[in-house]
Amino acid sequence: MTSEIGLVLTAEKGTITVKMTRSSACSRCGACKPWGDQEILVEANNSIGAVVGDRVRLNIKPGIFMNALAILYGIPFASIMLGFFLGTLIGGAMVGFIAGLVMAALAYKFIRITEPKRQKKGHHIVAIEIVV
Repeated sequence: MTSEIGLVLTAEKGTITVKMTRSSACSRCGACKPWGDQEILVEANNSIGAVVGDRVRLNIKPGIFMNALAILYGIPFASIMLGFFLGTLIGGAMVGFIAGLVMAALAYKFIRITEPKRQKKGHHIVAIEIVV
Protein backbone atom coordinates (compact mmCIF):
# COMPACT_ATOMS: atom_id res chain seq x y z
CA MET A 1 0.00 0.00 0.00
CA THR A 2 1.35 3.44 -0.94
CA SER A 3 1.32 5.87 1.97
CA GLU A 4 2.14 9.59 1.99
CA ILE A 5 1.78 12.39 4.56
CA GLY A 6 0.44 15.82 3.64
CA LEU A 7 -1.22 19.02 4.84
CA VAL A 8 -4.95 19.66 4.41
CA LEU A 9 -5.45 22.86 2.38
CA THR A 10 -9.24 22.75 1.92
CA ALA A 11 -12.06 20.74 3.47
CA GLU A 12 -15.53 20.99 1.94
CA LYS A 13 -18.45 18.81 0.84
CA GLY A 14 -16.98 15.61 2.24
CA THR A 15 -13.65 15.94 0.44
CA ILE A 16 -10.29 17.40 1.33
CA THR A 17 -7.45 18.72 -0.78
CA VAL A 18 -4.06 17.70 0.57
CA LYS A 19 -0.70 19.21 -0.38
CA MET A 20 2.10 16.64 -0.33
CA THR A 21 5.75 16.49 -1.31
CA ARG A 22 6.16 14.35 -4.40
CA SER A 23 8.00 11.16 -3.51
CA SER A 24 9.92 8.83 -5.79
CA ALA A 25 7.03 6.36 -5.49
CA CYS A 26 4.76 8.89 -7.22
CA SER A 27 6.83 8.65 -10.40
CA ARG A 28 4.77 11.55 -11.75
CA CYS A 29 1.96 9.21 -12.77
CA GLY A 30 -0.34 12.12 -13.55
CA ALA A 31 -3.02 11.21 -11.02
CA CYS A 32 -2.35 14.36 -8.99
CA LYS A 33 -2.56 18.01 -9.97
CA PRO A 34 0.78 19.88 -10.11
CA TRP A 35 1.29 22.43 -7.34
CA GLY A 36 4.99 23.19 -7.65
CA ASP A 37 8.24 21.55 -8.55
CA GLN A 38 8.11 18.88 -5.87
CA GLU A 39 4.62 19.37 -4.42
CA ILE A 40 1.31 17.90 -5.54
CA LEU A 41 -2.37 18.30 -4.69
CA VAL A 42 -4.47 15.22 -3.99
CA GLU A 43 -8.23 15.15 -3.49
CA ALA A 44 -9.58 12.52 -1.09
CA ASN A 45 -12.82 11.65 0.67
CA ASN A 46 -12.89 13.20 4.13
CA SER A 47 -14.01 10.14 6.09
CA ILE A 48 -12.34 11.28 9.33
CA GLY A 49 -13.49 14.89 9.54
CA ALA A 50 -10.09 16.47 8.88
CA VAL A 51 -9.98 20.26 8.89
CA VAL A 52 -7.73 22.80 7.19
CA GLY A 53 -4.23 22.64 8.69
CA ASP A 54 -4.37 18.97 9.78
CA ARG A 55 -1.53 16.69 8.79
CA VAL A 56 -2.95 13.50 7.31
CA ARG A 57 -1.64 10.22 5.96
CA LEU A 58 -3.09 9.11 2.63
CA ASN A 59 -3.10 5.36 2.01
CA ILE A 60 -3.65 4.20 -1.55
CA LYS A 61 -4.30 0.49 -2.05
CA PRO A 62 -2.21 -1.10 -4.83
CA GLY A 63 -5.31 -2.31 -6.70
CA ILE A 64 -6.75 1.21 -6.89
CA PHE A 65 -3.39 2.61 -7.94
CA MET A 66 -2.94 0.01 -10.69
CA ASN A 67 -6.52 0.57 -11.88
CA ALA A 68 -5.84 4.30 -12.16
CA LEU A 69 -2.66 3.63 -14.14
CA ALA A 70 -4.52 1.30 -16.50
CA ILE A 71 -7.17 3.95 -17.10
CA LEU A 72 -4.72 6.84 -17.53
CA TYR A 73 -2.24 5.02 -19.75
CA GLY A 74 -3.76 1.74 -20.98
CA ILE A 75 -6.94 3.07 -22.57
CA PRO A 76 -5.21 5.90 -24.48
CA PHE A 77 -2.37 3.62 -25.62
CA ALA A 78 -4.81 0.99 -26.91
CA SER A 79 -6.80 3.74 -28.65
CA ILE A 80 -3.71 5.13 -30.34
CA MET A 81 -2.69 1.70 -31.57
CA LEU A 82 -6.20 0.88 -32.81
CA GLY A 83 -6.50 4.23 -34.58
CA PHE A 84 -3.09 3.88 -36.19
CA PHE A 85 -3.77 0.30 -37.31
CA LEU A 86 -7.20 1.05 -38.77
CA GLY A 87 -6.05 4.33 -40.34
CA THR A 88 -3.06 2.62 -41.94
CA LEU A 89 -5.31 -0.06 -43.41
CA ILE A 90 -7.64 2.58 -44.85
CA GLY A 91 -5.20 5.15 -46.19
CA GLY A 92 -1.56 4.67 -45.30
CA ALA A 93 0.80 5.87 -42.58
CA MET A 94 -0.29 9.52 -42.52
CA VAL A 95 -3.96 8.60 -42.16
CA GLY A 96 -2.93 6.11 -39.46
CA PHE A 97 -1.02 8.80 -37.60
CA ILE A 98 -3.95 11.22 -37.70
CA ALA A 99 -6.42 8.48 -36.74
CA GLY A 100 -4.20 7.55 -33.79
CA LEU A 101 -4.19 11.15 -32.55
CA VAL A 102 -7.95 11.42 -32.95
CA MET A 103 -8.49 8.16 -31.08
CA ALA A 104 -6.19 9.33 -28.26
CA ALA A 105 -8.17 12.56 -27.93
CA LEU A 106 -11.42 10.61 -27.87
CA ALA A 107 -10.00 8.24 -25.24
CA TYR A 108 -9.04 11.13 -22.93
CA LYS A 109 -12.43 12.74 -23.48
CA PHE A 110 -14.10 9.42 -22.58
CA ILE A 111 -11.98 9.15 -19.42
CA ARG A 112 -12.88 12.72 -18.42
CA ILE A 113 -16.61 12.19 -19.03
CA THR A 114 -16.75 8.90 -17.10
CA GLU A 115 -14.66 10.13 -14.14
CA PRO A 116 -17.64 11.27 -12.00
CA LYS A 117 -19.29 7.87 -12.44
CA ARG A 118 -16.12 6.07 -11.29
CA GLN A 119 -15.85 8.37 -8.28
CA LYS A 120 -19.45 7.64 -7.26
CA LYS A 121 -18.69 3.92 -7.40
CA GLY A 122 -15.71 4.46 -5.07
CA HIS A 123 -12.98 3.56 -7.54
CA HIS A 124 -10.76 6.40 -6.33
CA ILE A 125 -11.25 6.12 -2.60
CA VAL A 126 -8.13 7.02 -0.68
CA ALA A 127 -8.02 6.01 2.99
CA ILE A 128 -6.91 8.87 5.25
CA GLU A 129 -5.91 9.19 8.89
CA ILE A 130 -4.85 12.14 11.01
CA VAL A 131 -1.16 12.27 11.89
CA VAL A 132 -0.10 13.95 15.13
